[in-house]
Amino acid sequence: MLGFVVAIGGVTVTRFRGNEPAAVTETAALSVRTAAAKQEPIRAWISSEGTVTAVKYQHMTFNTEGDVTYIANRDGRRLREGDPVTPGELLARVDDRNLVADVRQAEAAVSEAQQQQAAANADIASSGTSRASPHSGTGSASATPKCTIRSQARSNECRSLQLFGQ
Repeated sequence: MLGFVVAIGGVTVTRFRGNEPAAVTETAALSVRTAAAKQEPIRAWISSEGTVTAVKYQHMTFNTEGDVTYIANRDGRRLREGDPVTPGELLARVDDRNLVADVRQAEAAVSEAQQQQAAANADIASSGTSRASPHSGTGSASATPKCTIRSQARSNECRSLQLFGQ
């Protein structure tokens, strides 16, 4: 047991002696060359990173979404950020095929509604005349009740007023 205690004591003493501070080494001084300031023309350019903002800036947006199909040209190249432009100048164009198709569809709906309005007006004008009944099996002319014709004409007139607001 005594050997065991001596061995542990030896290890402990060895550890504490290994923690002595290391010797400080000095670094060599840097050599620096100085020069007197003189006023001379610039012989070299220095570049750096930064943000440059224009004094006059206009953000461009389109009223609709879509693919840009045209960008204006400047000096044989596409228009770029920072190029000067004039008011009213066409700078870019968005694909408008879907919009044109929507306009044509709306025009067709308006035309159809106008035809329906004309038919309703004709029904109103002819509401005082007699018509053949579609339910008569003999083919003889019989008068359709005037109240039915008038109510249909008024209904058509109401629909046309809702469509056109006239």
